Amino acid sequence: MRNADGPNVRGDAAAATPHQRVRAKLSRDSLSTRNIAIVIAAALLAVYAIYIVFDPFDDGADWFFDNVITDLLLAAPAVFCFHRAATADKARTAWAIIAVALGFEALADVYWNAIIANQTDPAYPSPADFLYLAFYPTMALGLMTLALQNTGRIRVSLWLHVLIAVLAISALDAALVFDAVASTDGASGWEAAVNLAYPLGDVILLAGVFGVWALSGWRPSATWIWFCLGLMVFAAGDSVYLLQSSSETYAVGGLVDLSWPFAAFLVLLAATRGGDGAVNSRSATSPWMFLPTGLFSLLAISLFAVDHFNRIGDLAVALALSASILTIAQLGIAFAENFRLIARREQEALMDHVTGLPNRRKLFTDLQRACQTASCREPVIVALFDLDGFKSVNDALGHAAGDDLLARFGSRLQEIAGVRGEAYRLGGDEFCMLLRLPADVASPMLEAAAGLLTESGENFSVKSSFGFATVPNESRDADEALSIADQRMYAAKRSGDDAVRSFVRGGVSGSYPRANLA
Repeated sequence: MRNADGPNVRGDAAAATPHQRVRAKLSRDSLSTRNIAIVIAAALLAVYAIYIVFDPFDDGADWFFDNVITDLLLAAPAVFCFHRAATADKARTAWAIIAVALGFEALADVYWNAIIANQTDPAYPSPADFLYLAFYPTMALGLMTLALQNTGRIRVSLWLHVLIAVLAISALDAALVFDAVASTDGASGWEAAVNLAYPLGDVILLAGVFGVWALSGWRPSATWIWFCLGLMVFAAGDSVYLLQSSSETYAVGGLVDLSWPFAAFLVLLAATRGGDGAVNSRSATSPWMFLPTGLFSLLAISLFAVDHFNRIGDLAVALALSASILTIAQLGIAFAENFRLIARREQEALMDHVTGLPNRRKLFTDLQRACQTASCREPVIVALFDLDGFKSVNDALGHAAGDDLLARFGSRLQEIAGVRGEAYRLGGDEFCMLLRLPADVASPMLEAAAGLLTESGENFSVKSSFGFATVPNESRDADEALSIADQRMYAAKRSGDDAVRSFVRGGVSGSYPRANLA
């Protein structure tokens, strides 16, 4: 049955492939699935938080909470991201990669709780560590794929906003965590590398999300806000754990253990938001986007001040220095872009957008210059053209066809003018030419130009009338020269083609008085 306002529902359903019908059903169920996932995850997180903070079971339910609840909380965002990859119309690859990354995190936690936690002296790094570390590059790839889908070309200055934010955040993390772990940890080889890989992976992910914020003009969607919050909690949990482990103050069951399930819940909220997560870099046009960049630059400079009183490590200093250098580069590029924008606006102000020819303002500027430089030996001819019957084109064919005709006429005039002249459109159906040619050479060019500004068809016929003046033979004033050409143009309209030819042959050389043309 066909709905008056919609497609043939039965026909479309019958034409769909089995795979398409399955995906359509999954899409219809995605809203309820999202709500169910959020409610279940929130309930599990609340129960786990009560267990961590109050320990109502006196350590009698540790195995259940550590091996079941935490595993479910970490697995929930991975499962939902796989569901979204299967049902989404866009960004399916990105959500699938993110799901794999979250799956690595969940599998690592399962392996740790089931095997490593029960060993008296477990090997380090363990397979769980490699699964944890696999989360970082996979998540970075997924987030990058999600953010940059259909983004198109991004301005260099916008990339600098991103890099400044990334480097400043990385410098702060290096000052607070990375160098602290490197200096207090006595491990060597693989152990030291794995210890430092965690904060490095955290800061790369977090800085990358802030970079996405910068690409969107610091107006991120809800998806990226929740991603940022989740990764911030991940980074905080890893950093506190590493610092406590290095100082041998970490205790199982503390608040730090709550950070990872809570971070997973925030990532789940990011995955359940609407939209495809793509960044619209065209929205990064607000002048307010320079405020966050300025704050990140100030952060980098502040780290130099801190380093003067309390060493923060070479890595933090290098990152802060890079952010400061890019700030200077960004200012230079911003100035250059502004100058180019001003130049383009000035050029557009002198151009006619329909024909691409210079406009009346440009004509007056060029004519004033010609009045100052022209001589009797090298005169300048200013000719005005007016189209007769142009209104019939708009009436018969529409304004779009009229614009096309004007563009063709403008191109013809420019070809006639060549390298020794310039064609202009003054507005409406009026054109002009400036010719830097002797009178005997200009005469046939003006006749040819008048002939080219002619076109006819069914229900319309367009001809041209024109008038001219010579500079400086008849005037050295731009307004007066245009007035002479205008008078002759309207005289030509009244006199017809034969009179026009006589005007050209006699008038270019100045062999008749101006009053005869009035």
